Amino acid sequence: VRMGEGRRENAQWISVAQESAIFGAIRCAIALKVRESIQGFMFSEADRAYMGRALALAARGRGRTSPNPMVGCVIVRDGAIIGEGWHRRAGEPHAEVEAVGAAGGEIRGATLYVNLEPCAHHGKTPPCADMLAALQPARVVAAMLDPNALVAGKGIARLRASGIDAEVGLLEEEARRLNEAFIKYITTCRPFVIAKCAMTLDGKIATRTGHSRWVTGEASRRLVHELVPIEQVMSDYYDRVEYLYTHQDETHGVPTGFADLDRLLG
Repeated sequence: VRMGEGRRENAQWISVAQESAIFGAIRCAIALKVRESIQGFMFSEADRAYMGRALALAARGRGRTSPNPMVGCVIVRDGAIIGEGWHRRAGEPHAEVEAVGAAGGEIRGATLYVNLEPCAHHGKTPPCADMLAALQPARVVAAMLDPNALVAGKGIARLRASGIDAEVGLLEEEARRLNEAFIKYITTCRPFVIAKCAMTLDGKIATRTGHSRWVTGEASRRLVHELVPIEQVMSDYYDRVEYLYTHQDETHGVPTGFADLDRLLG
């Protein structure tokens, strides 16, 4: 009898867990639909097309911008693109600067699309938010806020304070996926790790005699060569630690654990 009761209790527990998972999934689906509806109200199909172009431009910098994110920018006036650009390499002009230059420097009244909030701090280049505030486009659309603690909404606030209509959230999921490595690194100071293991279905990577041939295909081998090398990851660690220590006033102190990390790396 006790075993039967136990089985009934166990079955009931599983049923409750399943019910909870189902309702959780429903809530997520509703939230996504609400978000899509809000974005559909805020943004037009043309907005989506231009932001898609900005994302495509940003992807051209893949593997060359670290420790910076990949960013693309498109400037539109009267339904036509008047300038576009992307961040080509760390230390070089940001995407907004490239696009403004391509537009001839005059963007008053235009709409600017960028896949990441314009920066609001001094790094190797001046703040893009200040530049745009001075140039006065009518509207700036950013796919997402910059997760960097030195920006984190300050760029959008700077634009709005100067009278520019600044909006955030268009194709945000795509923007986050594009810069997932940067987001992980800038928010945790840890590398975005990808593990690749090529083996046969029975778990072997070579014959018993040691002879080996490629197990994966051409597309997989090509993808591996596009991954950021470990030397770049360690360089990013050093750069991030040094940057946080030299900008303590802006970041409100160095996060817990960085002193130990500096000691270990030093």
